[in-house]
Amino acid sequence: LIPADLKMTLTKALAQEPDLKALYEEDPAIRRLLDTGLRLEGLCRHASIHAAGLVISDKPMNEYLPLCRGKRADDARPE
Repeated sequence: LIPADLKMTLTKALAQEPDLKALYEEDPAIRRLLDTGLRLEGLCRHASIHAAGLVISDKPMNEYLPLCRGKRADDARPE
């Protein structure tokens, strides 16, 4: 029921598609599924390396988020 438009979001789909909105309002399982999707929509989908940036933290960053080393030696410097 979600339209196949290029920049479609769940919020837009719920607004545009009455049948989807009706399912959302009537079925607790559909509501839970879409609510989860709405929270996840727009989050990062993969690991990447940012061109520049500085993070200041009171604890090691691995205590806040997952970290990984890149494939090349210069991708992740332990500085």
